[in-house]
Amino acid sequence: MTQKTIPVPRINDDRTDFASLFTLWSQANGYFEDVRFYFSRCRFLRPNAVAFLRPATV
Repeated sequence: MTQKTIPVPRINDDRTDFASLFTLWSQANGYFEDVRFYFSRCRFLRPNAVAFLRPATV
């Protein structure tokens, strides 16, 4: 199984924060069977980021 761990930074509502979200998406959107987000350095996360990082339901 291919696993990927991605650290999540602080994400607010600035233009650079939306760029960070798309960077996270591009890191997770590969051929990985197991993607884990690492939140130990994330001190704040806006609801838009939570919705963005939420796993898709089928």
